[in-house]
Amino acid sequence: MGVRSRQIVPTLFAVLLLAVGSVASARMMAPDEDTIMRAEVAALGLYRISIAQDEASVLAVI
Repeated sequence: MGVRSRQIVPTLFAVLLLAVGSVASARMMAPDEDTIMRAEVAALGLYRISIAQDEASVLAVI
């Protein structure tokens, strides 16, 4: 029983470390709000030049 209890603690620590690392990795790879906004603007077919020339386009996109 003593050997089994000594194996459980490092195993639980390894599982916890893997879970925390996975969450941190997913958070770092997730797109930020600026990237999402640029993708939405690109999906609408607008470009930076057209947005810069027409202020109403900017208000319509935002």
